Parts: sequence; structure tokens; C-alpha cells
Amino acid sequence: MSKRFLTGVLGEVAVEELIHKQFVNWTVGAAKFYNKADLTKLNLNIGIKTVEMGKLPVIHKKPKRPEIINLKVNDHFFYICGLATRETLLKYQDDDGILSPALRKKGNKTAFYGFSELIKFNDFAELIKAYYTDLFISKIAI
Repeated sequence: MSKRFLTGVLGEVAVEELIHKQFVNWTVGAAKFYNKADLTKLNLNIGIKTVEMGKLPVIHKKPKRPEIINLKVNDHFFYICGLATRETLLKYQDDDGILSPALRKKGNKTAFYGFSELIKFNDFAELIKAYYTDLFISKIAI
């Protein structure tokens, strides 16, 4: 099991613990079959990005969905920082935060640095409120 995979799964488990809902997909397979929102089982189009302390989360330059951003302190302690809206993900991007030269060369991913703009939540109800408020505002802006 790769370190990156383990970090991602543990970040998802941390969110499960906070919101008291189970959604982690424990199956393993080709990445092309898993390119969907992490909270799909809860009927929410929300992803989860977990990164080790001291690094920036890697996101798509053209995000398809909001993302919950987590910081991993160690395998037993995570900070669930909050929900990044698509607008926030678009606004706070920095290619210099991509540590891998190969990934940077591909040009489709970037690093996210807008931690101060994350929407905090403490439970499932607050996450739902933040998610649907963002959806409503996004539709008005169109």
C-alpha cells in the first residue's frame, strides 16, 4: 500500500469520524474507475484532499467539485480544515507548490493555498449547509 494511498484513506476515515457517516470505498482498482467524489455514497459531490503537514494539497486546475481539505500530522491525528468551494479552489492556486517535476510538467494539477477561505464545519449538518449554500451561490453567479 502506497504512502499517498494510505494518507488519502486515513483522511477519509477522519471525516467519517467527524460527521458520523460511513462513505469510504474500501475496494481497490484502476484509478479511472475511482475518479468520482469521495462522498458519493452520501449523495454529495464533494471530494477529500489530505496532505501531510508542511505540504500543500494537490488539486485539479479546473476543479469539478468542492473539496474537504485535511492536514495529516501523523497516522493517528488529522486536522479537518474545512470545505473549499470550487470558486476558492480556482482562486488560490500555485504551481510552485507542486513538488513533483513530472506532475508539474503535465500541467493539469496545481497546489491549493487558500486555507483561510475554507468553510469550517463540525458535523454533517454543517457540512450539508455549507455544500448547498455553495451550490445555490454558484447557480446565481452563472
